[in-house]
Amino acid sequence: MAFARCLSLEVASHHITANTIAPGYIHNEFLARIYPDEEIERMTQSIPYSRKGTPQDIANIALFMCSDEGEYVMGEPMALYRVCSKSL
Repeated sequence: MAFARCLSLEVASHHITANTIAPGYIHNEFLARIYPDEEIERMTQSIPYSRKGTPQDIANIALFMCSDEGEYVMGEPMALYRVCSKSL
């Protein structure tokens, strides 16, 4: 994340942005195979929105950051759900 912030400062004058995506629990087939149902349920309950994140959620953030609408976001870690986790 620090690298993205430093990089964004270096390339901002060229209208280039550098950001990171920092996802929390993102449900996928691999995790469903390696974790027992109880652990997946525990991870899901720790999310304030009470739904499992999906790979599409990550893709949507990436698309936003690559779009004109995300042009002014520079050097930011885009945290998905973790910032507002119930465990804070």
